[in-house]
Amino acid sequence: MARTSTKQAKTPLLDTLDGERARIVLYQLIRDDPGLAPHAKAIARTFLESVEIERVADALSSEIEAIEIEDIWESSGRQRDGPYLHPSERAYEMLEEIVEGYMHELRSYAKRGMAKAGREYCKGIILGLWHIKTESHADILEELPDEITDFIGTVIEEWEKMVSIPDERAILHKWMEQKGIIP
Repeated sequence: MARTSTKQAKTPLLDTLDGERARIVLYQLIRDDPGLAPHAKAIARTFLESVEIERVADALSSEIEAIEIEDIWESSGRQRDGPYLHPSERAYEMLEEIVEGYMHELRSYAKRGMAKAGREYCKGIILGLWHIKTESHADILEELPDEITDFIGTVIEEWEKMVSIPDERAILHKWMEQKGIIP
């Protein structure tokens, strides 16, 4: 059987661009040749539709597990410009900051009109939080033993507000039931 190879263009200059510069180059290409826009959009859609639930879950849980209890304690207590911040409040803020980054991406899926991919991304967030609650020994759990469940509920509520398709909601809830995820 003959092997077909696809040659990738050698683009050392383009390969060194950071995300912002690559975006600027893409926009300029599309402005110069509007006929490229449908192809760029198709590539973006394919990329965005290929959500890997486990990858999202692993990334989220890794970020949460990276928080060390010392970081929580050092950034809590008496605040220079405000009142005393209890370690559990600081832990909550730290968790909220991480989850908010993922929620921002979930909202982007809703804005794009990509309900199915958004549902899969939402599953990843929920699964990542569920792993923290049930399988992890993350330091943050010392300060937030029960709040992970609340975060899962908040993710579900917000996603359901974004999606007006009842079937999508039902699919998410059935998946959670199959996984034994109880918010």
